[in-house]
Amino acid sequence: MIPFINQSRSRSRRGSILVVVLAIVMLLSVMVVAFMDEALQQLRYSSLYQNQDDLRQEAYEALEVTGATLAIFQEVEEHLWGPAQGWGDPLEFADYRPPEGIDIKVRLVEESSRIPFNTLDYDQLVELFTYLGIPEYLANDAADSYIDWTDEDDLKRLNGFDGDDYERLDPPIRAANRKSRNWDELELIPAIKEAFWDEETDTPTGAWRQLQDIATLRYEGPVNINTAPSDVLYAMEELQILDAREIIDYRDGWNADRSDDDRYYREVSSAPVTETSMASTEVGQLWVEITASRGDAQFVLTALLQLSGSSQANGQNGGDEADEGGGDGQDQDQSADEADSADEDQSGQNAEDSASEEDNGTQDTASDETQNQSSKSTERFPFSILRLQENAKIGWTEEKAANFNDGIE
Repeated sequence: MIPFINQSRSRSRRGSILVVVLAIVMLLSVMVVAFMDEALQQLRYSSLYQNQDDLRQEAYEALEVTGATLAIFQEVEEHLWGPAQGWGDPLEFADYRPPEGIDIKVRLVEESSRIPFNTLDYDQLVELFTYLGIPEYLANDAADSYIDWTDEDDLKRLNGFDGDDYERLDPPIRAANRKSRNWDELELIPAIKEAFWDEETDTPTGAWRQLQDIATLRYEGPVNINTAPSDVLYAMEELQILDAREIIDYRDGWNADRSDDDRYYREVSSAPVTETSMASTEVGQLWVEITASRGDAQFVLTALLQLSGSSQANGQNGGDEADEGGGDGQDQDQSADEADSADEDQSGQNAEDSASEEDNGTQDTASDETQNQSSKSTERFPFSILRLQENAKIGWTEEKAANFNDGIE
């Protein structure tokens, strides 16, 4: 009987030990899986940022290729009239192929194909506003108020708003007393908001969006009639600058014998233009946006180019107005930075806050190294870089970001 009892106790102890061992194994398994998952998340997170150096290098190489392509057409044809010359897809033209696994995309947007808003006088502002459907009495107030906002004095025009008027607002602000850099800044001008905002919903009207489509605050040179959209040309016709219909017909190729690049005007004198100082046939300023991506990692390089080969584009603006393009990136034009610094002492805090926010939260990472790299890479090209901005993105969705955060907490 006793041997049987001892044998039962021995089996019971062995069973208990086995349960404990299994529990420990399960606990260790859970810990190992959790550790591996966290390590994988950390490794992936680190690799995304390590990839940025490669993507940054490829983005700058693509910018060099784009510059070289523009230089070729500038040298051969002596002018850059528009992308139909063949430079619209610079990477394809140069037969450039990025390393395996990296995707490069280049987007070109011409800034000089829109009306330079900061150069318009009172009559032109009124005509432009009424063309957009603003009643004449509101257009008069908006034009005078805008000029008061940008001129250096505090003397109020006939229908204007300046000086003490802004100090009586709640909260009080000061007029910028400089050229506008950002469309959001114009919301601080009561007459502009009255003309372009819906009073009931307190939202911008279609006229406000149309104004931003046809006009620019970055560029102050003449408009390139070869690439200007039809809406821009019709607005310029309203300003008595040109005959929009004739230019559009010419560009649309009513003569079937002409190729795409033959539909460009070579000289303003050959186009139906009455105000030659406001019109050009060449590219003046060009935005180049280069996106280098690999998996979820993405690097975006944006450059604003001033084409030095354009006889009509003298670079009167660029550096000052580039702030409209976004963020806190470092401008390549130091003199523009100094001008900006001086302007900041004159304008109210509200105006400065508005002028610095239009890039939807993109984070600039431009550095002295960036400036040196850009200046060296463009010395032989027919343009100068007015603004250079870098933006590195992981590209995760909110769900992916939440999963990652849960993994490291």
